[in-house]
This record gives sequence, structure tokens and C-alpha cells, in this order.
Amino acid sequence: MEERVIHTILLAVTISFLGMIIGTIIGVMMKKTSNRLLSNTLCFGSGFMVILVFTDLIPEALEWNVMGTLTISLVSIFILFLLDYYFSGNTNNHKKVAIFIAAGIMLHNFPEGLIMGIGFMANDALGIKMAVMIGLHEVPEAMTLTAPMMAAKMKKRNIILSSLATFIPSVVGIFIGVIFSSISKEFMGSALALASGVMAYVVFLEMLPEASKLYKGKDSYIYLILGAVLASIVVILL
Repeated sequence: MEERVIHTILLAVTISFLGMIIGTIIGVMMKKTSNRLLSNTLCFGSGFMVILVFTDLIPEALEWNVMGTLTISLVSIFILFLLDYYFSGNTNNHKKVAIFIAAGIMLHNFPEGLIMGIGFMANDALGIKMAVMIGLHEVPEAMTLTAPMMAAKMKKRNIILSSLATFIPSVVGIFIGVIFSSISKEFMGSALALASGVMAYVVFLEMLPEASKLYKGKDSYIYLILGAVLASIVVILL
């Protein structure tokens, strides 16, 4: 049993980590961070994330706890409003967007790790399916995170370290999911509800408004649709 637990943790971490690394490398290798490129990247990531929130996170959370999902999601959105108010006067807009995206991804990665860990312990095929899906969407998530950081002219080393930091909750979630595979439905539902609220706030009140400020061209809508279509394909296939 111990050997299987170790293999489960390593496999889940490796698959999802690869996606995050690929997205980060692509993001930091973009030498020209024009407003148009940044806007299109943010729109692509927004389209991808919004599909995952409304077809994956929220439905899963509602299955476990309807009232809890609504309450926790609203509370998380209110807390982010307060944080937004604080950061609006203490940092530049690009950096603020990067902070919110990082926070959203970190909260999003924790329940994902739980799902991977529990999935692998219940059924190897289910675990692999979840890990592949999560690894695939880590790519645009990481690219979305690096875009405002590049715009804020952060050092590439710091961007990479920040991206790596967002993966820590996923690893923690995997460990908890594996070790406590009989975790309560209420706990899982609460974690998913929190991630749903944060990601919805980040997409609609941070990423999309920032993308609109950066570039007004119509091709941003195309990237938004492309992100949504890719996420839909991933959800359907996996």
C-alpha cells in the first residue's frame, strides 16, 4: 500500500507539474509583451477558466453541498473585493492582476490536487484522467499568470518562482487526497466552492477588464472563444 501511495503522488505531481512548467516557459520566452499579446493571452486564459468553473468546479461543489457552495463562493468574492480595494492603492495594475490570478490559481490547485489524489486511490484510470485534464489546463493558466508579470517588468527568475509557488497547494492537495482518501463530502465541497468563487472573481472582475484596457481589438474575442472551445474539448474528452 505504501509503495502505491508513493507512485500515486509522484505520477499525479509529474503530470500536472509538466503543464505548469510548459506554460511558464512559453510565457517567459515571449520577448515582446505588447498590449495586444497580453490582452489575447488573458482572454484565452479567461475563456479556458470560465468553462472549467461553470462545467467542472461549480457542478462538483453543488453535488456535495448546495447552500454551502453558494455561501462560501459569495464570501470568497466579498473577501476578494476587500483585497482588491487594498491592492488598488498599493501596487500597479499589472502586478495587482498577477497577484489575483496567482491567488486564484493557488486556491484552484488545492481542490484539484485533492481530486487527483482521491481519484488515483479510487481508480487509477480516473486519477490519470483527472491528472491529464489538470495538466493540460495548467498550460494556459501559467501563461495567463506570466503575462501581467511580464507587463509589470518583473524579473524572469521571480516570475518562474511565483509560478512554481502556485503549484504548492496542488501538491499539498494530492498528499491530503491520498492519505485521507475517505475525506468528508462537506470538506471537498467547501474547497471546490472556495475555488469557484475565487476563479469567477478573477476572470470576470480582473482578467477580462484588464484585457479590455490593454487592447480594444476584436481578435481578443476570438482568443476568448478559442480558450472556451479548448476547455470544452478537454472536459468532453476527459
